[in-house]
Amino acid sequence: MYLQNPPFGGFHFDTLYFGGGTPSVYDASDLKKIISRITPYLSQNVELTCEVNPATLSREQLARYRDIGINRLSIGVQSFHDQELAFLGRIHRAAEAEQFIQHVKSSGFENWGIDLIFGIPGQTIDSWRDSLRRTLALAPKHISLYGLTVEEGTPLASAVHSRRVRLCHEESERHMYLLALELLGKAGYEHYEISNFSLPGFRS
Repeated sequence: MYLQNPPFGGFHFDTLYFGGGTPSVYDASDLKKIISRITPYLSQNVELTCEVNPATLSREQLARYRDIGINRLSIGVQSFHDQELAFLGRIHRAAEAEQFIQHVKSSGFENWGIDLIFGIPGQTIDSWRDSLRRTLALAPKHISLYGLTVEEGTPLASAVHSRRVRLCHEESERHMYLLALELLGKAGYEHYEISNFSLPGFRS
């Protein structure tokens, strides 16, 4: 629809981003159909990004993603502490995330990033510092940090309203964010948007 609309018809796109939810549950062949349909409108050096969950892709599937042209991954690690991951309902554990990232590296992906969440109930400054340090040790090209948000109609919202879950104090969230600014800045990451940090040349 967009490509047939005159205001968009003359464009070539430098980036294509499969994100929101977990697009990595799609088989590579499904994503290939989408990419093939719009290939004539993509720049020669297009950046093709897919958000991935560490528990949804095998090493073989990573290789297939590379084969269809995906050249950047945004990895939803969220935390390197199992208790925090369990609270978030994630289906992976910290060790599995680290192993998955090693598979990413060995599969030939050079441009990949890690997403983390702060302000998780039960999270401490120390556990957040540890997640940041473990992230930096893996040397991603890009890091996104998101404060936990409560969406109405979700189990978390229900638990908060019934006081079964107490949210992280706003001041604690502020300290976590400032700590991230300090550690990532010292490690050479550019803070180019509120939640986004990258090594030079790897802004999303």
